[in-house]
Amino acid sequence: MTASVHSRIKRRAKTSISLALRFGGRVRHEFDVRRPLTHARVLQLLGETVEVRWARAGQDFTGPPRAQWSSFDRTPWNHPWLTQENMRAFRSYSDQLLDTWLRGKSSAVADIDVAFVGNMANANYVRAAGLRRLGARAPVYLHPDDHHVLGQPAWEEFDGEMPFDASPEIQAARLPIVPDVFRIPDEPETPLDQLGQSAPFLRPGDVLRWPGYMRFLPTLRELAKRKVLVASQCQYLAYLSGRPYVFGQSGGEIWFNPSSDDELGRIQLLALKQAAAIFVSNPLTLAHMRRYGLQNAIFLPFCLDDAKYAPGPADFREEWRQRTGGEFFVMCSARIDDLWKGSQIALEGFATFARAHPAARLVVLRWGSNSDELEARLAALGVASQVLILPPVGKQRLVRYLRSADCLIEQFVLGYYGGSALEAIGCGVPVIMRLEHEQYRGLLLDDLPPVLEAADADEVARALERLYTDATFKKATGEKTRAWFMRRHASSTFASQFSALLNRVSTGARPNFRRSPLHAPLSEAERRYHQTQLDNAPTYPSYV
Repeated sequence: MTASVHSRIKRRAKTSISLALRFGGRVRHEFDVRRPLTHARVLQLLGETVEVRWARAGQDFTGPPRAQWSSFDRTPWNHPWLTQENMRAFRSYSDQLLDTWLRGKSSAVADIDVAFVGNMANANYVRAAGLRRLGARAPVYLHPDDHHVLGQPAWEEFDGEMPFDASPEIQAARLPIVPDVFRIPDEPETPLDQLGQSAPFLRPGDVLRWPGYMRFLPTLRELAKRKVLVASQCQYLAYLSGRPYVFGQSGGEIWFNPSSDDELGRIQLLALKQAAAIFVSNPLTLAHMRRYGLQNAIFLPFCLDDAKYAPGPADFREEWRQRTGGEFFVMCSARIDDLWKGSQIALEGFATFARAHPAARLVVLRWGSNSDELEARLAALGVASQVLILPPVGKQRLVRYLRSADCLIEQFVLGYYGGSALEAIGCGVPVIMRLEHEQYRGLLLDDLPPVLEAADADEVARALERLYTDATFKKATGEKTRAWFMRRHASSTFASQFSALLNRVSTGARPNFRRSPLHAPLSEAERRYHQTQLDNAPTYPSYV
């Protein structure tokens, strides 16, 4: 519960207010809020109805969870608040806040007692990698249920091929051992009557609302030993641990989960609210902040280990040439997904370019929701013989692939660069993608990534044509790309600021966000946009 909720409970206790819950005019249960909500009292209430449990747990929620959307946004890149002016105001505010809040504070990596919790698509292990290289232990705690190969830190260190549907046993046999990575089994039969002694960090109200989440107690106990946490994917584990934490998004845990009014949605949203800070790396996060009414955001880029994601020898270029006869290699490493990535635009753009240039080759990794249609599409486009389809590969192998490519085709829907683009950018590889140009101009203070912007297949083809026909331009673009990466997303560039932030948060300190531009009231355009998106949301719980 928040401090304000505790305060309200104390005030009500003084006035001896009793609360009766009525259903259809009949009193089902009555209790006195003067009685403190202790672990022992929680045990007495766990057998009550969900309505009683949620009401007794505190007044920071309006009734028990419901199986429906509380909000939704299918196209957050179109959010009305994402203007260049607002992006610039937020960035300027964030820079000033961090400069003042961290001034004179320790930025020594050795001082950090931090753990990373959750690792969907390796987002948190990637964040930890830069600190690890500088000497921090930075353990990563995986969600007990996350066995997908992309969520395993070993995938980041793997130099080989492996299908994403490989069993955990096969993964364990082939993936390297990475130190300080933990997946702690659940406790399905949690002895709740011992919570007060075995997990004193648990808030009684949280146990009463979410008793099913107590199966994560083994992980929570370990997290509770650390001074500060960095959360993604399952921010509720950081919240339940009772430790100070910051949050960096990796996907649906900020976009979709908190949009639902079920138990998961509520605890994920509460965890966002209680984070000491939410990292903003691209404008998309701010659209969600406005929708949820959150203000605790700071600008801190998603960083990659610049010693790993760097230019290097083109290990696979000759092998590709021998296999395909090609001379100009276009890489596509993002998942094949029309809805979210616009993969059809990438394929059609390459086909238009390749028909005029027989030496052109597309190297594509087979994964994603539309990957089973790949051969049929390429045959229909008439370029099947100019495409080399490869299985998914670990990130060590991917780096070698990127260094061997002439350029990367990225995504064309969201308009924001994510991990796939940054991996190529770090390696100094020119990137073709759609970019929300004006939003980034504000957020990055005019220091835009030197990507070749393309919104449709014809623009993709034209960008490829220029890179193919102008070797000087291609070389210069690659050099600018690497230089921009070092300024904007290199771990070594931001390690000092990241360390200082974590050290400060570990003391229990929290930035004051009262002056944030996010505090501005919702405009009428925003209200209409939110309502329209909710009215047109897919049937719960589907995201599409």
